[in-house]
Amino acid sequence: MKDDFTKYSTSVELASRIPAVLRIGVTGHRNLEFPALISDSIRKVIKELDELLKKELKYSPHTFMTLSPLAEGSDRLVAREVLNWSAPGGCYHPFLEVVLPMPEEVYVRDFKSEESVREFKEYLARARLIKVIDGARSREDAFEIAGQYVVQGSDILIAIWNGKAAAGQGGTADIVDYARKTGHQLVVIDATSGEITYELDRKRLLAPLRDLDAYNGKSIRNREIEAFSASRDESFLKMTHTSGLPEEVLQPVERDLVPKYARASILAKRYQRRYFYAGIVLYVMAMLAVTTVATHALFEHDMMAIIEEHWHDSPITETALELIFKGLEIVQMLIILLVVGLSNYFGFHRQWIDYRFLAERIRAAIFFTIAGIRYEPLRYPRYLDKNMQSDYWIVKAFSWIWYASPVRVQVNDLQKLKNFLKLAWIDDQKDFYHRGSQRQERKNERWETLAFGLFILTLLAATIPFIGEIAHFDYHGIRPYLYMIGIVFPACGASVAGYLALRQFQRNAERYEQMVPPMQNFSRQIELAGSRESLIEIVEEANELMLRENQDWRINLLSQKLKP
Repeated sequence: MKDDFTKYSTSVELASRIPAVLRIGVTGHRNLEFPALISDSIRKVIKELDELLKKELKYSPHTFMTLSPLAEGSDRLVAREVLNWSAPGGCYHPFLEVVLPMPEEVYVRDFKSEESVREFKEYLARARLIKVIDGARSREDAFEIAGQYVVQGSDILIAIWNGKAAAGQGGTADIVDYARKTGHQLVVIDATSGEITYELDRKRLLAPLRDLDAYNGKSIRNREIEAFSASRDESFLKMTHTSGLPEEVLQPVERDLVPKYARASILAKRYQRRYFYAGIVLYVMAMLAVTTVATHALFEHDMMAIIEEHWHDSPITETALELIFKGLEIVQMLIILLVVGLSNYFGFHRQWIDYRFLAERIRAAIFFTIAGIRYEPLRYPRYLDKNMQSDYWIVKAFSWIWYASPVRVQVNDLQKLKNFLKLAWIDDQKDFYHRGSQRQERKNERWETLAFGLFILTLLAATIPFIGEIAHFDYHGIRPYLYMIGIVFPACGASVAGYLALRQFQRNAERYEQMVPPMQNFSRQIELAGSRESLIEIVEEANELMLRENQDWRINLLSQKLKP
């Protein structure tokens, strides 16, 4: 299976999978007595992690990212060994992210020689992201903040430490202590002997990676992804022509991002259907269970009379008929439990929400990439235990999208770039929200009309006997049917109400409609943007708004799991 991942160019389905990124942070001493020995130990740790991922991830290729301040000694040794790791087939090269305690021109004054400065700048040039700590009260504060940033931003911290107390604030001992107190995954390499000590909770470490692997393992036919990707490529091509952009701006996304967007969208739609179908079965079975009880209670004697009249030697007695109806009711109730259990066990609800959120983030990345705009990676709130959060795998997935984002084609014509972003993204989203609001409103009206109709019929069924008693007309021939309506139709109405609560048509209509005015405003601002910088600022604000809307949608739906 692992070798197949080198064939991304020949399999759209494989190209749609998202490699797993394990983030390795580093803290350690600058002056090492035995750097070659320490390098050997670092390689052993990386090999151990590599083998662990190969064993645990059945459907996902993987790579490493190192987060380092790039100080002399330990920081660069770990960065070097991670970046030298040989990925399967050479397809998934490791990444480097750098955090500097202070601006570069100040930081390099700490280095011993021009050769060290040159080495630092060579590493810095390979970084996908450079974070500079600002606002620190002192130099010592800056180093401590940088060390804590490394801990927070990594999945595993490699600490090259002699076991002694820190020589100053923010030293190796302080960062190791911080990692332990925050429950972080830690590997300690003795700075003098090279001995390795693992302080790992493998279950916590692997939890989000296994979720990502489960996503990659979902079965999708090549032709599904090809059809979806072709449709999106055609749409993007049409919009680039309309806006005047050259076709080559699509090349960075057609081979990589679009197939990944296709997988997320196809799976989101699949699990959305399964969740809604399960909900329909649940409410229909509940309604039928009430109907079964009412039918037995009201028409038992009529049914026995018909059976005795047309089947003289019938083995069906009143007791047998009662058992049949009770058995039918039990079956209907068991179907409800089965549907709810299967829906929750297989995660129809959660997978739909997660996959749709991921799809929307990849879609935003596509537009940023086409426009040549750098977008921010997803971050997880530092106050949450990210490794045990069920949606942290989305952050892991987007790490690859962000780190491996292709080289962007620089669009120098500001007007054409404005036209494209306005037409292809902002206006398209505005139209989507407007159409979605109208569609949800129509569906809500239809279901509410049905519920109101059931209410009116129930009211009539209750009113006829009342009027019959007052007006003294004979209604007794239809009385059982009126009772049947009085019992069953409210159950039908309750099922309709339950389905409306499940689908939330009205709430979605209002939520979509609230997004239209801001998108119209962003569209006007793009038209008026006088520089590339102001355009990027507007687009980033629009993306932030859509991200918040996606997050609110997720939070709203998290409580909508099916219940019996």
